[in-house]
Amino acid sequence: AVVAPAEQVARFGEGTSRAFMRAATETRPAVIGDPSLAPIFAARTGMPVEGERRSQPQLASVLARLRSGGPGEFYQGALGHQIAADIAAAGGSITLDELRGYAAGTGKPIEVPFAHSMTVYASSNASGGAIAAWLIEQSFEDGLLIGSGKFRTDKFAASLGQAYRGLEGAPVYGFGSSSVAVMDRTGQSVACTFSMGPAFGSRRVGRESGILFAAAPGAAGDETPYMTALVGINTKVGQGFIAAASAGGAPAAAAVAQSVLEAALGKADKDRAAAALAQPRLLQFGAQAPLLHEPGADPALFNAVRSRGGSVAETGHLGRVNLGYCSEGLPRGPASCSFAADRRGYGLATGLQF
Repeated sequence: AVVAPAEQVARFGEGTSRAFMRAATETRPAVIGDPSLAPIFAARTGMPVEGERRSQPQLASVLARLRSGGPGEFYQGALGHQIAADIAAAGGSITLDELRGYAAGTGKPIEVPFAHSMTVYASSNASGGAIAAWLIEQSFEDGLLIGSGKFRTDKFAASLGQAYRGLEGAPVYGFGSSSVAVMDRTGQSVACTFSMGPAFGSRRVGRESGILFAAAPGAAGDETPYMTALVGINTKVGQGFIAAASAGGAPAAAAVAQSVLEAALGKADKDRAAAALAQPRLLQFGAQAPLLHEPGADPALFNAVRSRGGSVAETGHLGRVNLGYCSEGLPRGPASCSFAADRRGYGLATGLQF
């Protein structure tokens, strides 16, 4: 039931999405003319256009075998042998023994006390969830948010340089990652981020399997360290308030922190999630670096930065966030919920009747 829909898409094709084309356009110098990407980009025009259907029959066959044989076929069976051979032929280093020995791991999230007696649980990666958790903690516990219903972006900006110190040179934009945030009617929440590393991963495709392989950790442009996922829950009364996840390079952590703070503590709005994601975002790689800002940021903020001897620079979009927020919690207040996908990407947000 899980694998079959993906198998059908690979076998019969789907229209090339706007997000795919944006990633292809942005990374065109790196991927154009690479014969190993032909199975991914195959189209009548040589490069697909938006809406043009593309199929991947080799990948469909692999998914069919996975559907019928289960995970054992992937990690230990004949399919595992084929994939290991494909990886070796593509220049990778994952062996069949490593496939056989693979086990998913779990880790303890970072916990931050937050508004409405909730706790924010963030992913524990140092350059992602840890930065987001620290920014939220500083902005809430240090009284940086006043009670007028206005989020103090100047105070948030003052914390960015310290949060991002040592990350100079990290990718500011990226198309190798994405995210999902989900809440159900009982308040159960899931936030998930996933990545191929840089856009289109290793840019190597298995000759037999048709699998586009992810890049090795630490490859140039690797977005994996910066992906951020968090949920906000009041465990004492069993209410879910927040599900948020972000991608798109190093700005992901600051983007999701700012969005959560805007939604929970900014001006009241019927559609708080969308209002939070619409706010211009900020980023600063160290205290001495320029404060990066999206178009539309408050000019008063720039004056404060310059008065301290700093500089500012306008940039493009900073991160891509998916956000669900319920001001009264779930399951208690379903009417208070709003869901939004970032205008900086081409995602989908929908809220069904709970």
